[in-house]
Amino acid sequence: MAKPRLKRSSEPAEMNIHKPKDVVFPTTGPVSPEPTLIEKATDGLGFKSHAKLLAFAEEPVTFMIHETSDVNQSRYVQVGNNGQNKWLFRGVPYTLPRKFVEQLLRAKPVSIATPESRDDDGFRTTTIKKTSAMLYPLTILEDKNPISKEWQAQIMAEG
Repeated sequence: MAKPRLKRSSEPAEMNIHKPKDVVFPTTGPVSPEPTLIEKATDGLGFKSHAKLLAFAEEPVTFMIHETSDVNQSRYVQVGNNGQNKWLFRGVPYTLPRKFVEQLLRAKPVSIATPESRDDDGFRTTTIKKTSAMLYPLTILEDKNPISKEWQAQIMAEG
């Protein structure tokens, strides 16, 4: 009997991944903050009721957390949701409810660098550079829901 073939998630190059904007301090004058808009919270996936959203979060998803070459990283990862904790080893496929996968996808710490430079007039300028990356890179091996790619792309696009 042939071994079932696992479907791969979207390639990283195809995803719209959120990149924090750099902040440049002007040489003179105040720093003007970017305007922020307050938007109504929405799931963005078209769920009409909270019950359907909760059912979507409980659907099983098969995934694998990538191994790391960083000696400071642990061989296992703790992920929790509503008091339920799971300890997952890297490089091992798991099938868990989508809510745990979402927690792993949202784990994106931001690192900040503040390099100083000189502008054309010789004044010192400081730029705040923000970078973020997934703390636990993973591959979704199987997700039977047709909107799963849109769901994953939406989470990756968030900050």
